[in-house]
Amino acid sequence: MTDVLLDPAAAGKPFPPIHEGRYEVDPWATGLRSPVTPGLQSAVHRSGIRLVRVGLGCWLPSQDPDPSTYPDREWFVGSTLADTVDASLYNWTHLDRNLEICRELDVELLLCFDYMPASLARPGPKKKVPLLLRPFSLDGYMFPDGVRDAPPRDPQVFAAACVKVLEHVKQRGVHVRYVELWNEPDLPFFYSGTYEEFFPMYQAFAATVSAAGYAVGGPSWAGALEKADWLTGFLRDCKTHDVPLDFYSFHRYDDTVDKVLERCREVRRALDAAGLERTEAVLDEWGYDLRQAPYFGTVGNAAFTASCLMQMPDAGIAAQTHILLVDPVADPTLGRFHGLTRQDGDLNPIALCMEAFEQFQATPQRLLTACDDVVLAGVDHGCTDLTVLLTNPGKKKSRPFSLRLAGQAEGTLRYLTQAEFDLSGSWSVPAAVALGNQALQVELAPESMAVIRARLKG
Repeated sequence: MTDVLLDPAAAGKPFPPIHEGRYEVDPWATGLRSPVTPGLQSAVHRSGIRLVRVGLGCWLPSQDPDPSTYPDREWFVGSTLADTVDASLYNWTHLDRNLEICRELDVELLLCFDYMPASLARPGPKKKVPLLLRPFSLDGYMFPDGVRDAPPRDPQVFAAACVKVLEHVKQRGVHVRYVELWNEPDLPFFYSGTYEEFFPMYQAFAATVSAAGYAVGGPSWAGALEKADWLTGFLRDCKTHDVPLDFYSFHRYDDTVDKVLERCREVRRALDAAGLERTEAVLDEWGYDLRQAPYFGTVGNAAFTASCLMQMPDAGIAAQTHILLVDPVADPTLGRFHGLTRQDGDLNPIALCMEAFEQFQATPQRLLTACDDVVLAGVDHGCTDLTVLLTNPGKKKSRPFSLRLAGQAEGTLRYLTQAEFDLSGSWSVPAAVALGNQALQVELAPESMAVIRARLKG
C-alpha cells in the first residue's frame, strides 16, 4: 500500500511545464504535410506541446526519402565567408516545408544543425559501426550521399552560414528557443569525424550563434560511446576556453524509469562538477527502449513516461523533447508506435498522458509526498482546486494507493488502462470521489494511470 498525505497548506513551488517538448527529427519525411491533420493540431494544443526539436537535414533511419529529394536538403552551396552573405547560395526548399508545419502547430523550435552541406564537408571515410551498435544500424544504415555527417573544413564558414539559417527561420515567423549543434556525434551513423574536430566546430558555432542572440548548446550525446569525450571532456573544454554553453543536450532510452532518471542526474552532476551550474540540462531525445517500438503505442508507455516526467525537474532537467509528433508508420493495421497521434490524427495513449500534465498546470503548486516518483499532486494559487496524477509503470503488480487530505474535497476519479483505451480511446468515465481524513483507496493495475480532480471545501 502506498500511503499519500496531501496538505494544501504546505503547497510548494510550481511544477514546471516539463511535458511541453516533442522531437520530430524531420516532420516532412515522417509524412506530415501542410495543412496539418486537424487531429494532430488538436492533440498538440491539448497536450500543451510548445517546443519541438527539429533537425535541419537528417531523417529517421526508417524514413529514407527518395534520392531525388536529396538536393532539396542541400541548404548551402558556398565555401567561403564571402559566400555566406550571398543569398543566392542558400536553398530553403526542405527547411521551409518543416517550418510551415511548425507555424501551423504554433510551436517553438529546438533547432538542431545536424547536416553538413557538401560544399563545406571535410572529405574523409566513414567510420565502421562497432558491434555494440550494429543491432541499431538497421541493415547497415548510414547516411547516404546528400546528408553529410562530416565536420566542416572551415568551422568559421559553417558557423556564419548557420546564422543565416537562423535569420531565415525568424523571417518565416518561427521562434527558436534553443540552437543545437549536431545529433549524437558519438554514433558513427551520424558523425564521421573525431572529437578533436568536433570541439573547434562547436567553438566557432557557439561563439557566432551566441553573438546573434540565441541560446546555444549541444552535443546531443547519445550516451553510448566515449563518455570521456562527449560528456566530461566537452564540459571541461567549454569551461576552460570560456565557450558559450547555455544548455547541454543528451539522450536516453531504457526500459526502466530509474535508468532514465539516473542518466539525467549523472549529466546534472557533471555540469555542476565542471563549474557549469547555470548551464541547463536538456534531455532532447528519450523514451522507452527503442528496440521495443510497439510499446510506445501502449498505455504502459504513457505510465512509464508519466513517472519519468514527475521526477525530471528534481533530477535537474530544464527541458525535454520526448519522441515523436506522429507515428512514423502510416498503415494503422501495423499498430501504434511513437507519436502523439497516428498519421491520420487518431490519438495514441501518450497524448492522453501529456494532456493530463497540461491540465495539471491549472493547479501547479506542488504538494510534496513520500512517493513523488508515482504521484504528482498540486493546488491552484487560490488553493481552491486540487489535481492528483497517479501512475503505475510496473509490468507485473497492481499498486494500491491510500490517499488522505488535510481538509475536505469532492471531485472525480478517472483511470487510463489499456483495456479502457482499446474500448473508448480515452480515460474511463469519471467516478465521483471524496477526499478527507478518511482514506480514499485507489488501485492501479500494472501499466496504468489515474487522475483525480477535486474542489477543496472551505
